[in-house]
Amino acid sequence: MCKLGSLYLLLCFALATSMVLGQEQESRQKKGFDDLEELVQKVLRDLRNRDADAALAIYGRREEYVHIDNGRVVPWAQLEPQVRQYLANAKKNELYWVGTPNILRLGPDAAVVYGTHRFEGDGSRESHRGEWTGVFQRIEGQWKLVHSHSSDAKH
Repeated sequence: MCKLGSLYLLLCFALATSMVLGQEQESRQKKGFDDLEELVQKVLRDLRNRDADAALAIYGRREEYVHIDNGRVVPWAQLEPQVRQYLANAKKNELYWVGTPNILRLGPDAAVVYGTHRFEGDGSRESHRGEWTGVFQRIEGQWKLVHSHSSDAKH
């Protein structure tokens, strides 16, 4: 009887430990995705503040990176100077999410972020709404944008 009681206690301890470890792992994973949401919000602030270095720091795998803009392929070699030039010359860059971005987890180190954004005109560009999708990968412990797509919303 004592052996069964000890075995029962051991199984209960193992189950409880497994549940706690599972909760800790889920918490770490959720935190990792919370960090991604915070990063996406930060990049929009960096773009509004016209801080090209900070905004471009999230891009990963640059030699392979491609952005699709309304069906037009824009490789990193074109995207980076375009972003830098625009932010250097813009008087303001009023870019905001409509609501909050959605995060689709593909695994512990991959996610798709998507949502609707709006841009308030700056005199050189008209106001518009658009859809944006970004594929993120955790590289060496940091989330990096490895592919993106944007399209003007049709109203």
